[in-house]
Amino acid sequence: MLIFLLAVFGALGTLARYGLQGWLQNQSGVSFPTGTLAVNLLGCLLIGGLNRLALEHLWFPPEWRIALTIGFLGG
Repeated sequence: MLIFLLAVFGALGTLARYGLQGWLQNQSGVSFPTGTLAVNLLGCLLIGGLNRLALEHLWFPPEWRIALTIGFLGG
């Protein structure tokens, strides 16, 4: 089940990252890869926040934490 969740969330995360990065890069209008920088910083912030939330609230299943952090946000 975990591998299935990683595959699904990884695919969704990759598409979301690609779309957001491209949109941010077009909005910035500069040659510096601001879209990539912004997406990477946002991903790091969300991974840290999600891990803290998951560790403080044990109702969060470990499989979903792994799927969201490694799959979606790490994709």
